[in-house]
Amino acid sequence: MAQGASRRPGDSDEWIQRAVRAWTGGEPSGLAGSYLAVARPGPTHPGSTLPVLGARELTTQPSGLLVPTSAHASRQPIDLIGLVISSDDVGLGAPTMEDVAAELARCPLGGTVKVLVQLLVQLKDPQGSRRDVELAFAAEVFSDHLLGQVQTRIRNGEHLFTAHNILTLIGYALRHCYTGEDGEPELASLAWMALVLNEHLGTESEVSEPVPDLGLRIDGEPNERASVLAADMVANQYFNAELDIASLVARFQRRWRELPAEDLAAGRGFDLDGIYRSLVGVPLGDVIDFATRFVGRGHARGTGTRPCCRAAQALVAARAA
Repeated sequence: MAQGASRRPGDSDEWIQRAVRAWTGGEPSGLAGSYLAVARPGPTHPGSTLPVLGARELTTQPSGLLVPTSAHASRQPIDLIGLVISSDDVGLGAPTMEDVAAELARCPLGGTVKVLVQLLVQLKDPQGSRRDVELAFAAEVFSDHLLGQVQTRIRNGEHLFTAHNILTLIGYALRHCYTGEDGEPELASLAWMALVLNEHLGTESEVSEPVPDLGLRIDGEPNERASVLAADMVANQYFNAELDIASLVARFQRRWRELPAEDLAAGRGFDLDGIYRSLVGVPLGDVIDFATRFVGRGHARGTGTRPCCRAAQALVAARAA
């Protein structure tokens, strides 16, 4: 209090208000609420409760990317990429695809394709667990330290087998396996080949035929390495994406019913329905309608496409008879 000033007992409230204005600079009379702000979640300017305008909360996507939380529900193509376990990841070095071809040359063709197809069916079974299938397979073929490494990576979301590498192995088997004898390959051999193939996916050494020009250019020239990598990324995204029955039916309708009809009307292409009827004896449209219904029912009940295959075969047999 200033020297010589006096204060009467009734001035307490006035002095308190004067002290508040002195420390806060005075609260404008037009404010609707209290001067004291309530802290809210989210980023603020340093040393204040003032929120940062335009700031977004970030969420980590499965791919590891940080994206705004508002966009988290929308999965992007990169989030569909499946990470694989390679031979180098588990300390087996980097054997070549020629080594894989040599190993397949000691395997019977029929048994090799059969085992790989059965494994693919198990991985894609909508009622099963892909992780459990791979963990069980690893426990059967690996041991000791190698088993621990592989299973740890599988539990962390990486894969030993994918639809991509299984189909690639089947392609190699058709070229290199021997024929004429029954039997099945050793599962440990298939696991080793999968690890080696995973090391070479997306590289020129994976393919043995000329790579098509995908329009990728480096310094104005077609680049084979970029084309192989791009093709591998597209295959990876496609085969690791979850099946959407609505999109599947829509693509099928467009590809096998609408486009052939449009091409035929434009004077190009061929009469797909007519050729199918002449060879099979059943209208293609009937088979498509019947199979589509069973696909939808199968996925609605969680039983996949197996009922569709059996039903379509039965319909074809009945119509042919």
